[in-house]
Parts: sequence; C-alpha cells; structure tokens
Amino acid sequence: MAIDPQRFKAPYLENTQCWDAAEIFRHRYWPSGALPVDVLDIAEFDLGLKFKMVSGLREDADVDALLLGDWQTLAVDQKLYLDAKYYNRLRFSIAHELGHFALHKEAFKMIARSTVEEWISYMKDMPEDEYGYLE
Repeated sequence: MAIDPQRFKAPYLENTQCWDAAEIFRHRYWPSGALPVDVLDIAEFDLGLKFKMVSGLREDADVDALLLGDWQTLAVDQKLYLDAKYYNRLRFSIAHELGHFALHKEAFKMIARSTVEEWISYMKDMPEDEYGYLE
C-alpha cells in the first residue's frame, strides 16, 4: 500500500550492509566475477526486466534510468540508450538501479508507483533525508 511521500520512512543501511548485499547479488547473477559485469544482460535476462525508452528522461527528470514500482520495468533515457558514446554512463545508471533492486525492494513496495511521472513526483515530494537513504 502506497503511503504519503511526506510520511515515507526509508530504512537506513550501513555501508557494510550495502556491500554485503552487493556481493550476494553479484555472486548470484554474475558468478564468474569477470569484468566488466554485464549489467544490461543481468537486468534483461536474469531479472527479466523490460527496458522502456523514455524520451527526455535525463533532461526532464535529471535521471538516466529508473526502476519502476512494478519491478518489471527499467525506464531509460532514449538518447543515452541509443548513443554509443553514453554506453558507460548507461551501464553505471543501470547498475545503480540494480542496487535499488538488491537493497530496497521492501521499502519501494510502500511507494507502489508505476509510471515514470508518478515515481518522479513521489521522489520529489519525499523528505530529503529519506530520499538520501534510498540513494
């Protein structure tokens, strides 16, 4: 059930908790340990996420990628996705979203927004400290 963004409380995670969760995630989805980690393959083939191209996501919302509340859709800025010069930036942004997948699934269930616009609006209305804990 979604709650008012002003009342949202994000769980605080110590750095060690984040590192431990990242290691568990990496071992599960990229057991070879080979570099670079193919985060696009993990997102699409291992997690079954669908990529949704969004025109102007970066310009309009100041984000390159966004994991939606359905846990099935990864919205990405269309320009970044289609332009090879942004490939590394896109990989970083998708890895960041996979971090949310690994760390915050329970907290994000309380948000339950499914469109890009709903997510952006909710995040902007959330208290700064709570937003910081999620990021």
